[in-house]
Amino acid sequence: TCDDLTGIDNRKEFYRKANAEFQGFKRYKNPFTLAILDIDKFKAINDTYGHLAGDRVLRTFAQEIASVIRENDIWGRIGGEEFALLLPNTMLSDGVLVLEKIRQHIQCFPFFLPDDQVINVTVSIGAVESETIAQKLEYLLHNADQRLYHAKANGRNQVIFQDADKIKVRSPFL
Repeated sequence: TCDDLTGIDNRKEFYRKANAEFQGFKRYKNPFTLAILDIDKFKAINDTYGHLAGDRVLRTFAQEIASVIRENDIWGRIGGEEFALLLPNTMLSDGVLVLEKIRQHIQCFPFFLPDDQVINVTVSIGAVESETIAQKLEYLLHNADQRLYHAKANGRNQVIFQDADKIKVRSPFL
């Protein structure tokens, strides 16, 4: 089932596919990286340029990410300006490289608004690797969301993939 605005998987479909991947991990131990992505200062985009512009940003964002990920990656909009990405058969060390590439791509990409004005958009990302301790996908989603919160609270436009009490990794491109 697709999200009406962006054309990518909606929350329900993302969870269905991600849960199937999680069950495969529990059985076969195939690693995956799970990330939550949030468009930085999206409310300000809506407030400044209007909801049509915000909708355009959401559509463009979803399409741009879809254009740089693999066909078997699971990509969905899970609410508002929040998206989730699951990279099957991908250890966190490799997943972070992909996520940093996505972050840089979005930062450098010109977002055209309906009036042809161009704005810059950035994204904050929280990421985790599949863990045998996790009994449910929700555990991993919660941990990714905590890391996303940490990324937003500490300057935005970065990928955080460790717990807040460990060394933070920031992009050198800030």
